[in-house]
Amino acid sequence: MKDVAGGKFMSQNGSSLYHQQPYTRNIQTRIEAMHQLELDGLSRTAVVFRESQFYPRGGGQPGDRGSFEGYPVLDTLKGSDIPGFPGDPSSTVHVMELNGKLRPGDQGELSLDWKHRWDYMQQHSGQHLISAAFWLIGSYPTISVHQGSDYTTVEFQAGDIPDNDILRATELANRCILARLDIRSRQISEEELANLPLRRSLKVESRIRVLEIGRFSPSENAELPAILKGSEDARLEPGNSDDLLLDVVGCGGVHLRNSAEIRLIHHLKTERIRGRVRLYWKIGDRALEDYRMKEDVCGKTGTMLSRPPEEIPGRVSELQHEISSLKKELGVLKRRQLMSRIDEALFRTPDQEDGSDNLHSAPGISLFLEEGDMNDLRDAVKYLQKLEVQTAVLGAYDHDESADGESKIFWCLMDRRDPSLEFDSIKKDILEPMNARGGGKAPVWQGSMPAATPGDGRLLIQRLTAGFSRHNDA
Repeated sequence: MKDVAGGKFMSQNGSSLYHQQPYTRNIQTRIEAMHQLELDGLSRTAVVFRESQFYPRGGGQPGDRGSFEGYPVLDTLKGSDIPGFPGDPSSTVHVMELNGKLRPGDQGELSLDWKHRWDYMQQHSGQHLISAAFWLIGSYPTISVHQGSDYTTVEFQAGDIPDNDILRATELANRCILARLDIRSRQISEEELANLPLRRSLKVESRIRVLEIGRFSPSENAELPAILKGSEDARLEPGNSDDLLLDVVGCGGVHLRNSAEIRLIHHLKTERIRGRVRLYWKIGDRALEDYRMKEDVCGKTGTMLSRPPEEIPGRVSELQHEISSLKKELGVLKRRQLMSRIDEALFRTPDQEDGSDNLHSAPGISLFLEEGDMNDLRDAVKYLQKLEVQTAVLGAYDHDESADGESKIFWCLMDRRDPSLEFDSIKKDILEPMNARGGGKAPVWQGSMPAATPGDGRLLIQRLTAGFSRHNDA
């Protein structure tokens, strides 16, 4: 016999439908209550159904998504987790955007986004397998978990976890997947809890939900298979999981029926933060998709390099070394070319109109580079100072070819005289009207401005040169 309470489908032992029947995708139900709320700054309708198989967000597992009669359910929350929720705090609340299209009493089909539910059941059950494996391998306690849309992270209370332990725990978790261990979620009393070897202690008020991975009989003290003792030679064979208890821990999430449905667990990377170790994982179908993607990338890369997969890293290392050498050679050639440009510009007459005029009334240079960046201008300043040139107006156009990039004009002023130019006047009269930014202190000022074409840069340098000349004449 079943009864309805607070928007949850309850069985006689107080379990919700998503716990009792986690593979139920569609049910017929009716709207019991609706509340208009603001969630994350957006107007949303909080809907409570008479029955629901949707899991409300909690324990690191996202809430279910889906639809009711074609209207999307965007998220599922507990009423107690919504500030100012006017209904029963124990309700399962379905977040929807309805705009008055439904009302209490409406009946219809409530459907899960099954791909979303299945993905996070794999993530959650797989995470428990990971946590159990690390506890068995080296007594590493799990302290936090995050199930993201791309990967799952598990954080351990440990200053360091050796790579070999990560490898052993990952192998153990995948062997247990092959063993097709039962995964069971059930509610127990405080008395029953005392007979279970919990991975971490629990505070119990009355009844609590626990997750068990593996078959277990508290009346029997079966010897654990050698694999769980860290034996490298042991194998856990499918079908031989009777009396095996891999893990027991308090958990209210929604889980798979057995470990085989997790399919695969793959370690991505390791971070060490705040004296803890955070491990990133691909679990379930995500791990298989990641494997297929990397296999495809590896195959295509091998074809481009004419190398088998095992020789790709070595060939890439060789190419990196070659590129580094070529960049150094290119840098030397660019500096030589820049010095030649400077030498040539120093001897030009003021009536030339290519943006490379000498500065009037002072031994100096005005030069614009059609391709360059701030590093080129700094190299130019060093060379000019070596030549004891007193003044310079320099510019360079840096073209960004990326779709969301921004091409820029870099500018640089040098005045080694005493007193030097009044930069504040130059900034106010020339730079700011052209949306150019920058600053500095004598004898060098520098900055940049957004630009569509090199012509913008030539115009800026011409105006700076003219402003410099007016200052000299004054």
